[in-house]
Amino acid sequence: MTLRQDQLVRLGVTASRRVGNAVKRNRAKRLMREAVRMILPEIHQGMDLVLVARPGIPASGILSVHAQLRSQLETMNLLIRPGNGEGE
Repeated sequence: MTLRQDQLVRLGVTASRRVGNAVKRNRAKRLMREAVRMILPEIHQGMDLVLVARPGIPASGILSVHAQLRSQLETMNLLIRPGNGEGE
């Protein structure tokens, strides 16, 4: 995978009706966007991320969503590891 360093991280967030009514879908999307903002400096530049809300997210707190997102991004090796020189 080749990434250009001058590119920004692009984000797409979606929630289907299975998540709940419009209020719940919007809350789920807000939680996911905020979780990405919290770890944005650690995400490889040039990444395109698409997040899909699941039904349990609206009832979760930001810390839970943040922890799960971080875990998934680490599993996929999409976070910059400290000390490898990429964050400079």
